[in-house]
Amino acid sequence: MCYCDKSGEPKKIHYNQNEKTQIAYWAFLCSLLIIILGVSPDCPAANQYIFKDLYAIPGGKPMVGGQAVGTAANGPALWLADGTLVSLGVPQGFMNAFGSAGYGNQQVGYGLTSTGPFHYHAFLWTGSASSFVDLHPGSRYFNSQANQTDGSEQIGWADNSVSQDAGFWKGSPSSFVDLHPSTFHSSEGLGISPTEQVGDGYPQGINSIHALLWHGTASSAVDLNPAVVGQYGSSSAVATAGNQQVGNATMPAQNSPTPPPQAHAYLWTGTAASAVDLNPSGAGISSALGTNGFQQVGYFQVPNGLATFESPQACVWSGTADSVIDLGALLPAIEDYSMATAIDASGDVFGTALNGDDGKWHVIEWMPESTPEPGLLMVGVCIAFMLLSRRKFAPSTNATASL
Repeated sequence: MCYCDKSGEPKKIHYNQNEKTQIAYWAFLCSLLIIILGVSPDCPAANQYIFKDLYAIPGGKPMVGGQAVGTAANGPALWLADGTLVSLGVPQGFMNAFGSAGYGNQQVGYGLTSTGPFHYHAFLWTGSASSFVDLHPGSRYFNSQANQTDGSEQIGWADNSVSQDAGFWKGSPSSFVDLHPSTFHSSEGLGISPTEQVGDGYPQGINSIHALLWHGTASSAVDLNPAVVGQYGSSSAVATAGNQQVGNATMPAQNSPTPPPQAHAYLWTGTAASAVDLNPSGAGISSALGTNGFQQVGYFQVPNGLATFESPQACVWSGTADSVIDLGALLPAIEDYSMATAIDASGDVFGTALNGDDGKWHVIEWMPESTPEPGLLMVGVCIAFMLLSRRKFAPSTNATASL
């Protein structure tokens, strides 16, 4: 803002020593508060969450956007964000079918052939029964199953006479890419993103499962099993986004006291050495089920006895165990069993909760609600005082303010 005289020409403003001292005082106070409180005008606001009960389902896996894929009374089904049920149907030539998961406009699952020899085949749909695609990769493989999709590619497994092999498709049977590592005797694909795939497998000679990461080829396989659990501990990676992979890991039983060891939620960023134990303080069991590349979602359970636990509580983490936010605590008491399964780029979380009144699973959306940091409010007060001081000491005789 500049001050002008009546002719519109800029008029130089002169402050006396007292006025300069007042303005300097407020500028110093504002700067001091910013330093003490460790905030700046652009720092992010603290996040709280509100929730919305979207609709009830008999069982299924909610995905980003509030849709869910699962199995209804008449076979695999897609529930739209408003709760509308779309039957994906049991394809001709199959005696049954099951919905596994979905993302965007794709849904995946599997079904059992109706004539012998009986085999399971991986399935793909794009929103309707008529869009069905049998993804089974051919006569080399006996059975196949699709577990997840990123909206473009699908991941799962196919077995042959030697092993069960993790693999992914690009929408057709012939597109199957076998990801099975040569040093494992079985593997399975569980999560996929545009740049990588995750799952688990059994290394040769070791009777424990290890989390795995791939970048599009079998030779790119990375064993993510955390060093802290050792080669005889177990782990599994179930979801990936950006450069993050999430899942769980368990200590080997022989190295742990009673009660037996339980799974802990884990976060990786590409290597076994990067493993972060997300298990909240006081929790006995936890698992991470989804990530958006920045935050992680899943559930935890608190022990209520030597080997028993309270119901699962949905939660969200921001990279550390201490960052956990209990999303289940926001729900009514009748929904005391909850899990978070997906999180979108804006931080909206999706999951399920078991409703004690109707006995059904409900799809829940938790949304971050921004509230101002106390430090930011103080900064705002400082700025307001500075502006008031400027107005107080600005010349008023024969001058008008213009922008």
